[in-house]
Amino acid sequence: MPRIPEHKIEEVRLASDIVEVVGEYVQLKRAGTRWVGLCPFHNEKTPSFGVTPSMQIYKCFGCGKAGNVFSFLMEHDNVGFVEAVRVLADRANIPLPELEGPADETASETDSVYHALRFAARHFYEQLTQTDAGREVGLSYFEGRGFEPKTIKQFGLGFAPDEWRVLMDKAKTAHIEDAYLERAGLIIVKDNGNAYDRFRGRVIFPLFSHVGKVLGFAGRVLEGSNEGAKYINSPETEVYHKSRVLYGLYQGKNEIRRASSAMLVEGYTDVISLHQAGLKTAVASSGTALTAEQVAMLKRYAKTIHLLYDADNAGTNAALRGLDLVLEADLEVRIVPLPDGADPDSFVRQFGGEAFRNFVKEHEQDFVTFIVGVARRRGQLGTPEGVLETVRDVLSSIARIPSPIKQDGYIRIAADELDIPEVQLRPEMQKVLERREKSRRVEERASRRVEERSRGVERQRDRAAQDALADYMMPEYTEEPPPLRPSAPTSPIVPLPEKKLVELMLAHGDRMVELILSNMGLAEFTEGPSLQVVEQLVAMYEAGAVSREPFLQGTHGPAVQTFVADVLMLEKERVSGNWRQMHQIEVPEIDEDPKKSAISSMRLLRMHRIDEAAKRLRRQTARARQDQDTQAELRYAQEAVQLQRELQRVKSGAFPDIDA
Repeated sequence: MPRIPEHKIEEVRLASDIVEVVGEYVQLKRAGTRWVGLCPFHNEKTPSFGVTPSMQIYKCFGCGKAGNVFSFLMEHDNVGFVEAVRVLADRANIPLPELEGPADETASETDSVYHALRFAARHFYEQLTQTDAGREVGLSYFEGRGFEPKTIKQFGLGFAPDEWRVLMDKAKTAHIEDAYLERAGLIIVKDNGNAYDRFRGRVIFPLFSHVGKVLGFAGRVLEGSNEGAKYINSPETEVYHKSRVLYGLYQGKNEIRRASSAMLVEGYTDVISLHQAGLKTAVASSGTALTAEQVAMLKRYAKTIHLLYDADNAGTNAALRGLDLVLEADLEVRIVPLPDGADPDSFVRQFGGEAFRNFVKEHEQDFVTFIVGVARRRGQLGTPEGVLETVRDVLSSIARIPSPIKQDGYIRIAADELDIPEVQLRPEMQKVLERREKSRRVEERASRRVEERSRGVERQRDRAAQDALADYMMPEYTEEPPPLRPSAPTSPIVPLPEKKLVELMLAHGDRMVELILSNMGLAEFTEGPSLQVVEQLVAMYEAGAVSREPFLQGTHGPAVQTFVADVLMLEKERVSGNWRQMHQIEVPEIDEDPKKSAISSMRLLRMHRIDEAAKRLRRQTARARQDQDTQAELRYAQEAVQLQRELQRVKSGAFPDIDA
């Protein structure tokens, strides 16, 4: 099957900064030369997940996940290698050769679903732009809304003809099985086995993930048609979860990050019109009420969320529901009421992008002013009961803000807006906070039995992760290996000099592999991932292409992947200075010349193996003496002499036989 050329894979890897890619999934904070955050692969309360930009790798000391930018996407999004390369290539605007399908031995079932979705998006776009029906019906609809060709292409808009099996038949010629079309939500299969296209006679809006993967579609019925609902969306699938998707985020995330602000609107066409007018921070909640997952996604990019809602009751209620989610996420929320009968799409088409931008600046409100204004328009402030209800609504929203200082500031605003003294609002605020705390305690008690065991495990894992993170920053290598940590009970113990040798070979390639392995035997490397890596390095050396990337991509399994990530993070580890004092032998230093570091590491590892062998001989000699086996005792004594000679050879500098 066809593959992505190696030079293209390397081009994509070099263009994909791991801090930026991981930062789209994890909130990272700089910690010296690294970035740290909460691990996306397991639940934790204290950060044990680190990204090392100099090595372009990540590592979690809690769950052990580790690798490079490709393996991060593979692990996080449950996709194969080819799909991960495609996503990052799209992100970096690097064209890849068109493949027939997922087309790789690492391709997964999920890859095949993504491939079906990509194929469908291309099919719908071609139907819109290259068929008579698409141009006459679909394209004329989009052009009637003022969408320019570049905008249509940017958002991948399309058209589904009013026929039963156009997509199915086209997919068959591309060797895409119906099973994957069904899993992607593209076709409907009846109980009797008959199947047909889900999207027919509609214009199509592809739904993208924040990194540009096609997840699903929304189909809008054309004007004058009586075919069902105005919009139909892809069903929930293994890759599409509508509560986690924000329409327009893929196209606008860079501008949102730059502005640290996002505009949340209601519809797909609102987003497209605003982007076309230069307002590229607009996103929509993909046909569903705003969710906590969507707010959390926006929080990665923005500190302020503008809620733009239609001026009818439905729009007002949507804004009221959404603002509490934004407040709970500790984001600033601003509400922008639009004129009666207007929506962002119609407004920007009539008055232009600059007028819309000025309108937002002039009419944005804090949430307290908004809630009180809604109550006033609804006549709620005309009675004491209505005032009390409004007070409780306002204070309930204020109570969702995590910061007491921010809460205090909004209580002052509420006092001004409601014309009620602060001294009267604060006791009511205390009641609201007490009710929330009581409700929280009830929920905790209800779930405590279920969660108690998992919390205990989590605390143990977090402690182990923090210990490992501390070791990562400045561990020492000692004669006696440390006990195994709870987070890795089955991992073989690998001496630090051995890790250093593997790191040097991975970092410096062919010449370092030749230098080290011409002096060290494979038997001196620890059984398990370390030996597996060295054996693969030998094979790579013989093939003339030593590279660390296959290890980080998980080609040789998760245990090897984790081990390689560990050894590549050795730049801050030091071998104990006791070795220099006890054995008169140099130890590797940070930033030391690689050749000198290799020589001293080989000496240390050889001494470590001699020490292990000597301890083993002492045990064997004691047993032989106990059994009165004089021949065995003599043999062990001879071996001990050999070990002593080898030890002296190492200490004298005769091993390895290399000029430093």
